[in-house]
Amino acid sequence: MLKKFKYLIIFFCLFASLLLAEEYNCFTILAGKEATRSGSVLIAHNEDDSGNQIVNFYKVGPQSHSPREYVELKNGAQVAQSSSTNGYIWLEMPGMDFSDSYFNDNGVVIVSDACPSKENRNDLTEGGIGYWLRRLMAERASSAREAVTIGGRLVEKFGYYSSGRSYCIADTSEAWIMAVVKGRHWVAQRIPNKHVAVIPNYYTIQEVNLKDTLNYLGCDDLKNYAQKRGWYNPSTDSIFNFRKAYGKALKDPHNVNRMWRGLNLLSNKSYNLKSMEQIPFSFQPGQLVEINDLLNVLRDHYQGTELALNYPENAHSNQNRPLCTNSTKYGFVANLATEPPINKNCVIWLAPGRTCSMPVAPIYFGIDKFPANLQQYSPPQQALKNHFKKSEDLYVNHPNHLFVQIMDYCNYFDNNYKNLVGQRYTNIHSYERELFEKNIQAPHSIADIKQKTLNKITRQAIQAWQEFSNYEK
Repeated sequence: MLKKFKYLIIFFCLFASLLLAEEYNCFTILAGKEATRSGSVLIAHNEDDSGNQIVNFYKVGPQSHSPREYVELKNGAQVAQSSSTNGYIWLEMPGMDFSDSYFNDNGVVIVSDACPSKENRNDLTEGGIGYWLRRLMAERASSAREAVTIGGRLVEKFGYYSSGRSYCIADTSEAWIMAVVKGRHWVAQRIPNKHVAVIPNYYTIQEVNLKDTLNYLGCDDLKNYAQKRGWYNPSTDSIFNFRKAYGKALKDPHNVNRMWRGLNLLSNKSYNLKSMEQIPFSFQPGQLVEINDLLNVLRDHYQGTELALNYPENAHSNQNRPLCTNSTKYGFVANLATEPPINKNCVIWLAPGRTCSMPVAPIYFGIDKFPANLQQYSPPQQALKNHFKKSEDLYVNHPNHLFVQIMDYCNYFDNNYKNLVGQRYTNIHSYERELFEKNIQAPHSIADIKQKTLNKITRQAIQAWQEFSNYEK
């Protein structure tokens, strides 16, 4: 009996850890074009997911569709297909509902951070929408604002089937946070051009003014529904605060710590970790930010603070959950330059695996393909068809996939972090400094670049990842 009880405790601990991984993952930074030294909108993101996961890299070309064509959502609902769809880079995590990232040929980037909500009612039509929400936005939107509008219509029509999420959407002109709640409620706010926004895994949108359509979009009954559910009382609450009305996990240290760290690193202010109730939706940075500034945040382990427990011995397994952690599958900073042609000027500075363990390398939006060793299927339509197909451990079954090699190295690096970190950082920074000094990220210098040159740059980037992930097993 005692043995059974012991197993039961272990089971519930594992179950709780899985729930934690589902609720508390990913981290994003959005920077308006007047808050950056380059004058470009920047979006930085760490994609965090539990377990052994493969990341597939696909480029999907623009498509034309017949009038009777439709998209079937995961749970069976159908959406009429658009007559034409954008081309886009697709970072796919097979089997996952909310982990894929999109970069379309119009310079629109879509990622997300899980944000648990108070909503416990299933107001869905034909199973609702979840996985397909960001994909449809990427396929159809020519701007971040249009993506938000498309996403809002889909949420209101079908209902969202996850607890909640903040979709971080940016283009060459502006950046938005779109907060979605289980069911049919949503709101979006634009990041001011001179501001930076930090998004962990709780809602950050606070005051809402839907009459100000330049800066806010959302469903009409956002306040009334919150009042009906008892989450908002106009007679006792001075203002309607979306974050407090709809959000959960607002005091969870996994969120509070990362928000605190991001604010302190980018604002040049000293926020008090013990009084993080009044967080800003966005803020003016201490100085104009650059790609490296945002990379440093994505790579942070709380070093030099009270939260860095036993650093550097356990940089990624720290119970305080640093910004770069053992569940990080990739990180990037996308530079969304305004000079035409957009698909040749926008570039993703991407590090596969742990953001601190691998160097970033440039991936231009205008490439037309990725090497086969970063993909499970060809063409990409086959990957979509099999995205939710149940399979044995993908990580084990694809030993020749470059991402498996990269993650093997990252795990080795974790286990030997203290001994390897000094030389590793020297090598990474030396490689990245050479890239930046060549001014590869300067969009105006490659306006006439040829397609084959874009593909060559991508091959060189992937070759660098391969070289950096070689080690003696």
